Amino acid sequence: MDPAYSNDLHNLQQRNFIVYREELSSTGPQHDLVWQYWAYVQSVNPPFKVDLVPEGATEVTFWYEAKSRQEAKKQVARNVLYAIQYYEPGRDDVLTPAGIFANQPPNVLPN
Repeated sequence: MDPAYSNDLHNLQQRNFIVYREELSSTGPQHDLVWQYWAYVQSVNPPFKVDLVPEGATEVTFWYEAKSRQEAKKQVARNVLYAIQYYEPGRDDVLTPAGIFANQPPNVLPN
């Protein structure tokens, strides 16, 4: 089963674990569009302990280009999730303890 990277990233943003903005555009002829998707990560919050945005910078950019907008968005979301250590580095789609914590229903998170 293909993980829903885009949904996972969106859910993390809804719960304020990550702050990012996104941009989508296409180029080329209508019958052969190429889609570009950017995610500009501005902050990563606990339970993730990654200092992704360097000191003095306001955001970090992730970008991907694909034949479909869904594929471009999926690959950027996957790259962001690995960068913030939502998934274990070097292991395919294995959640870290922080990823497991972030997947708990909101009502069980501490205040």
